[in-house]
Amino acid sequence: MLTEIVDKSSHVDAFSQSQLTVQERDHLGSNRVFHQKISRSVLSLPHLEECPPFFSDILSESDTRAQTKPSELESASIKLPMTASEALKNFRNQLTVYEQKEILNYTELWFLGLEAKKIEGLPETQNNNCYDDEHGSYLKVLHDHIAYRYEVLEVIGKGSFGQVAKCLDHKTNELVALKIIRNKKRFHSQALVEVKILDALLKKDKDDTHNIIHMKEYFYFRNHFCISFELLGINLYELIKKNNFQGFSLSLIRHFTQCVLRCLQVLYQERIIHCDLKPENILLHNKGQGSVKVIDFGSSCYEHQRGLQKSQVDCTPMFRAGFIAHLK
Repeated sequence: MLTEIVDKSSHVDAFSQSQLTVQERDHLGSNRVFHQKISRSVLSLPHLEECPPFFSDILSESDTRAQTKPSELESASIKLPMTASEALKNFRNQLTVYEQKEILNYTELWFLGLEAKKIEGLPETQNNNCYDDEHGSYLKVLHDHIAYRYEVLEVIGKGSFGQVAKCLDHKTNELVALKIIRNKKRFHSQALVEVKILDALLKKDKDDTHNIIHMKEYFYFRNHFCISFELLGINLYELIKKNNFQGFSLSLIRHFTQCVLRCLQVLYQERIIHCDLKPENILLHNKGQGSVKVIDFGSSCYEHQRGLQKSQVDCTPMFRAGFIAHLK
């Protein structure tokens, strides 16, 4: 797990882990993968049918393998990971003044973003030391680092919660989806619930057969709570667009439905309500000849929770569940 970073200087809207209540910190738990045997009472579904031939072209676009090319530090013949002292010795002039102090909080450095047009962080200034916009969203710079490990390649999603970036994890050489939560406490509080739910689902889906997005790690970076996920392909709405809104065959619809039902079986068993299930939150992935996975548990909750957070109620109106509309 990465080192959690809590910047000492922040504006009034910024938060840090030290500002959380004991109950909120307890939500984080641990992000290590558990290996105990889980007894399931979930009934199995029939085997999925093979996908039609046109899927091969679309799936090739969603390949999540990273291209093997030497990183900036490997090109400089630097042994990875680096320590802070090694980074300062070799690259001090290419780091901002803010970064030169920030890296002292890290024990491992995998990527520095030396070729990026970095933002000059200014301590004790508004908008989270100039790293956020006026809405509390992190200002990403292409090919700069996140937590001195992830390289930002492109933005692949936005929402009220914040943004999702496609990143290269220089520690594992894998492409991942990195969710960067807005620097506002109400979104942060819901993100803690999301991590708790994702961790519970990960323990129930260790064999990766229930079509649920898998969380990899979570950490703090410049007052933003971040969650890394496996990188998937396009969502079903984009797939419909690629098919000129002509719809799909019944066999393909059955294929997708079986995938989603596998996810819903686990949610039912764990008494979890997704709260925002829609085509945009069902994504293709390569495993299993074009299976799909359910993503975005940022609005989810447990059945026993007595009230819904505003961020849970503010899900997409045309897909809003009836009980949520009634509560609102």
